[in-house]
Amino acid sequence: MGPFRFAIKEARETAFLVAKCFCVLHVTDNYLISPVITYGHSMLPTIDATSTIFLTERISTRFGKVAHGDIVVLRLPHNPRQTVAKRLVGLEGDRITYVSSRLSKKKKKKHMFLVPKTSISLRQLWFQRVTFG
Repeated sequence: MGPFRFAIKEARETAFLVAKCFCVLHVTDNYLISPVITYGHSMLPTIDATSTIFLTERISTRFGKVAHGDIVVLRLPHNPRQTVAKRLVGLEGDRITYVSSRLSKKKKKKHMFLVPKTSISLRQLWFQRVTFG
């Protein structure tokens, strides 16, 4: 075992270094910041319609420090690998009034929605959806 002692020690030190690097990457990606690719035209002109890479921070949401007008990144329920960026327009307890544009231009109808207050830890939020065309 004498001649391999140096090689074994070097391999163990390298393995510990690689494990530490993966731990730092895991903590950074899950709790601090993570890269996200978004695409689509719903946030024009703030965000370009082509694929855009963002670094999203995860600290504000953990402490509940989100505010009206913030841009948040969401995963689609039907395709969790796809992300979309939306602007936050309502928090718990807010009354949101919006105009329905699905009707003809003469018969626009106003709707009011109350973002419910919930007892669960996840906050109920209201996001703006913008469509063109």
